[in-house]
Amino acid sequence: MLLRIILTVVLSAALAGLALWKRALTRSGLITAGVFALIITFTAGVRGFLILAATFVFTLIAGKIKSGLREKREGQVVAKSGPRDHMQMICNILVGVIMLILYEITGRFAFCCAYGCAMAASLADSLASEIGVLSNKTPVDICTGKKITTGLSGGVTALGMGASALGAAIIALIFVLFGGGFRCFVIITVMGFLGALLDSILGSALQGKYRCAVCSIETEKKEHCGRPTVLTRGVARVNNDTVNFINNAFSGVVGMIIFLILKY
Repeated sequence: MLLRIILTVVLSAALAGLALWKRALTRSGLITAGVFALIITFTAGVRGFLILAATFVFTLIAGKIKSGLREKREGQVVAKSGPRDHMQMICNILVGVIMLILYEITGRFAFCCAYGCAMAASLADSLASEIGVLSNKTPVDICTGKKITTGLSGGVTALGMGASALGAAIIALIFVLFGGGFRCFVIITVMGFLGALLDSILGSALQGKYRCAVCSIETEKKEHCGRPTVLTRGVARVNNDTVNFINNAFSGVVGMIIFLILKY
């Protein structure tokens, strides 16, 4: 038990140190992520930690690729940018944390698999967003098929979808390196990718979109050009954090159900 506690603290501190060094999180985001890292590492050991670390590191790397071009293309439309805050941490990691707490209590491996699925959805969605915006092709709305402004939620490109599938597969590969077999690899990869697709669908159908009264650009910001924007479609209360939480919950719960069905 002592060794387990020491390992948990050391690994979690290392990840928090990296986040602090790279200024990837706000203060509240760092505290939230640190608490989650402690829980994840204590309950799922090195496997859980490496999945969390991979999600963070690959998102960080993707965000550094042509960052100037990304800011130019999406800076006017994305509601949140820069270091991630506590709400983003909660909506991207909490589902996985809950699954691992249930795994610690029950010992049921299905909950551990659900953690893998939820985190695969997080990385798949992050890479789709970070890499997809760099595509030279104009994104299309996943629900309507119409071309939309780069950076708006609901828009998809072939590059973004490829990055999404890669992200899900990375988490699945790390998961099975510590046991679980090919079945877990397939479930986690598929559910991670489907979670990212659901994120785009909800982003198109439900997430609030606004129109700037000054420059007429469509944006996800509630204020633009120094003035409040006007809601044109979607639900005002539904933002990217809401959509992320839903896609994580979907991937984790459905992935666990599929695992149990295939097991028996």
